[in-house]
Amino acid sequence: MKSGRVLLQAVLGVIALSTCACNSEKKRKANVEVRTIAPCAVRWRQDNGGECPTVKQLRAERYYNGPSPTDPWGSEYAIRCAPARLSALSAGPDRRLGTDDDIVAAAETPKPTRSPAGEVLERWLEAETPEERAEILYRRDITEGEFLVKTPSVSAHPLRLVADGCQQRPADDGCRMIVERTPGEPQVFWLRATSDGYRVDWRSSYVVNPMTMAAFRAAMPTTPSIWRLDARLDSYFNFEWVNAQATHYSFRLAEVGEQVNYVHAYAKKGEPDAEAMFEALSNGGTKNVTVSLAFPRTRRNNGIVKLVKFYGTDFRQTEREDADRVKAMSGVE
Repeated sequence: MKSGRVLLQAVLGVIALSTCACNSEKKRKANVEVRTIAPCAVRWRQDNGGECPTVKQLRAERYYNGPSPTDPWGSEYAIRCAPARLSALSAGPDRRLGTDDDIVAAAETPKPTRSPAGEVLERWLEAETPEERAEILYRRDITEGEFLVKTPSVSAHPLRLVADGCQQRPADDGCRMIVERTPGEPQVFWLRATSDGYRVDWRSSYVVNPMTMAAFRAAMPTTPSIWRLDARLDSYFNFEWVNAQATHYSFRLAEVGEQVNYVHAYAKKGEPDAEAMFEALSNGGTKNVTVSLAFPRTRRNNGIVKLVKFYGTDFRQTEREDADRVKAMSGVE
């Protein structure tokens, strides 16, 4: 009987040692992983404006290429963030966060670095008056009324820089940044490099048009004006244009996000602007475009306009647009 007890104790001892060894190896692996995850999360926060990521996000966006998002006990690794630091955690053997067996790696989170353009945009977002913003405005050929309407105070519409696209694009003609309007409405801002440093391309960032599409259709101006719109190829040819399919392209143009007020622009095939816009839209779908439009002097229809010029498939101001605005302001045809 005594020998049986001794044997049982020996077996239990072996099992205990085996369990301890197994847990020790698991703890070692978890410790390695949280120490790997923490700096990856720091880099993610620097690139994404200070939010707190999940391990799944880090893996999906290739910041962390670890073998698994779960620890050796089957629980997901966690990340907890404070303003200036973060921690990567494993819940440990008991699979509960916040207990003594948690495995934790902490890391400091440096303040995100900004490109020179990013610093200018932060000044723009923090400005409290239109006058402060006007100091860093690209092209001032706007009215005070336009500027006040399109640039509300930060307190009314808080904005924050979440992606500094200018980090990878040093002093060229301009770059794009993503700004988020609380509680999560992204907006693209364009900045331009000038002899006086970076300036905010206000027209492009705020998608400024000369009037509403409804007003444009009501007035039917024959003088060209520059528009920033959603565009797609269309097969619509109305009665007056029913035989123009072989000679013209048809484009559907609407204000961004607008489904009701739109116009159709017909552009003659073979003309450089018509071909450039067709090429830009030929893969289908809707794209942002900057174009010059006018109503024809004949064949008058408030839903049909002519494409005067095509500037590009994003809203950033181009040198060609700048030159056309200067001509329009000086009265040069």
